[in-house]
Amino acid sequence: MLAKLATTAALLAFASPALAVTVVSNAPGAPDPGAPAGTTVVADFSNPLAPGVSNPTTGPVLTVAGTMPGQYAQPAPASPPDAYQAVQAGGASTFNFTNALGIFSFYWGSIDTYNTIEFRRGDGSLVQSFTGSFFAAPANGNQTAADTNRRVTFGFTGQEAVKQVVFKSSQNAFEYDTLAIAGIPEPTTWAMMILGFGLIGGAMRSRKTVTTKVAYA
Repeated sequence: MLAKLATTAALLAFASPALAVTVVSNAPGAPDPGAPAGTTVVADFSNPLAPGVSNPTTGPVLTVAGTMPGQYAQPAPASPPDAYQAVQAGGASTFNFTNALGIFSFYWGSIDTYNTIEFRRGDGSLVQSFTGSFFAAPANGNQTAADTNRRVTFGFTGQEAVKQVVFKSSQNAFEYDTLAIAGIPEPTTWAMMILGFGLIGGAMRSRKTVTTKVAYA
């Protein structure tokens, strides 16, 4: 299904330059397969944010390492502990960018149905939003399985003028790490990137995943 999604996205990219937010890759993790080639890591929560990025937060948002049952869980694998951000119930973490985004990618830990990511313009108006259910089935917060720990990458044509990415959660918690971005490429380059990400995602999906334990954030 992921390969089909990527192929469909690529066809739409050729057909519709005004397409809104496109999921160009939804790759199983545990561990994180890493930021896509051609992107720049702008937040890893162990170092200062990259220039041109700010991160105002509201409500309970934590930068932590490790796992606290019922509160937050380290994106898989949990060892060794590494800093990441966790949005708890009722919190919101906004990343503001000086320039409009062409690619946005992040590693999503223990995906839950109540996790929401929003893409907004510089004035705060909403372009599109997604919940955890779009990326994992079931989005049950499993802390070790590749299906619920994923590298998710989004593409923008530029007409959306996305300059804000907002992470929200109605319950504990929305955990993520290693945010990466790229500028807006030429339309043909953008479409080829989608095809490339789709091939990578399909290859990773074919890996056999062994789940040894089920736990919930």
